[in-house]
Amino acid sequence: DQEMENARAVLREAPALRGSWDREERTRLEMLLEKFDKERGDVRELGPEVAAALELGDMALFRKLLTLLRKQRVDCAKTANAILRGVERFVGDSLLSVKRQHETAYKVNVVLTATAALLGLLFAGWVTRRLVAAARNILAGTRAVENGDLSFELKVMSRDELGALTEAFNRMIH
Repeated sequence: DQEMENARAVLREAPALRGSWDREERTRLEMLLEKFDKERGDVRELGPEVAAALELGDMALFRKLLTLLRKQRVDCAKTANAILRGVERFVGDSLLSVKRQHETAYKVNVVLTATAALLGLLFAGWVTRRLVAAARNILAGTRAVENGDLSFELKVMSRDELGALTEAFNRMIH
């Protein structure tokens, strides 16, 4: 029967069963599936016998088989409920595992975000210090020239636009 084979395949292949579930729990669920499959087969086999006894008019046999059929259906339902409880435990365990993984991923994300923000701030501070130092250098030169000191020469601190401006300033006053 395809449904039972699918259930067995899920039981064999489910990652949560290999991880968080112990072998005893998995074996118990496999045995319940086997028991359910047998009980379901017994109910299917007995159904036509009950109908045949009724058709033949053998009421004693009919009542006996009907009582047995009802008992088998109750047993089958109990086994199905036990399987359902096992599957609910499996799903619950799986959800807990997913929740733990989600929490771990969230914590890693927070740490990585904070690290990236800190590195960004440090880089921004470094760039700002370089720009401010170069601007202060040029400002010191303009103040020296403003005070009449044309012998003042600015130190070229970079090869970017501010460095080019510093070189142009030095050429302008010499």
